[in-house]
Amino acid sequence: KDHVPPKNLFPKPRPQNLITVPSCEQCNKGAELDDEYFRLITILREDTHEHPDWESIWPVVYRAISSPQQVSLKHALVEKIEYVDWVTSSGIFIKRRPTIEASYARLNNVAQRITLGLFYHEKTYRLPDTYEASAWGDPFAVSDSDDPNRNARIASFLLSKPPRVFGNSTFSYRFFSHEEDPNTTAWLMIFYGHVIFLCITFPRE
Repeated sequence: KDHVPPKNLFPKPRPQNLITVPSCEQCNKGAELDDEYFRLITILREDTHEHPDWESIWPVVYRAISSPQQVSLKHALVEKIEYVDWVTSSGIFIKRRPTIEASYARLNNVAQRITLGLFYHEKTYRLPDTYEASAWGDPFAVSDSDDPNRNARIASFLLSKPPRVFGNSTFSYRFFSHEEDPNTTAWLMIFYGHVIFLCITFPRE
């Protein structure tokens, strides 16, 4: 059984209502590094420091990146650190500060996997092979598509749906199924109250 979302996002003692779904060993074990990376980037964001679970999760994350077994994770972090100007909205320079260029491909892969698990949990069957799942982080940001506000409109619509909440609002999700095609779905997932991913399942053709 695989936890959806990864159980490493929750501090111990973990909630009793965590979702588990059937998973082959390759999918379960093969995603461990991406799950660690997802937790690392999420917990390092400035806005997640406000969440009450942060103080419990951060020491675990710090020990993980300090471990000799996690050299690749440490390199993935250190190699992407750069310094940028911190400027107020009115254009006043404050100081130079470090930032991390995250790999959205890795983050979106984790979000897609969570979506497939949630789909199974809600529908009691796996997403058919003729469908696929796509994920976007920060859906309220302007996208590069022909309809730049599409993701924001879908995300705003999903916010009107009742959330399923896990832990201390550590994770929540909302979803919608198309009336004529129950396999076409939209999901809004929120981690630590601030990190938002929009996911959609749709026919491959």
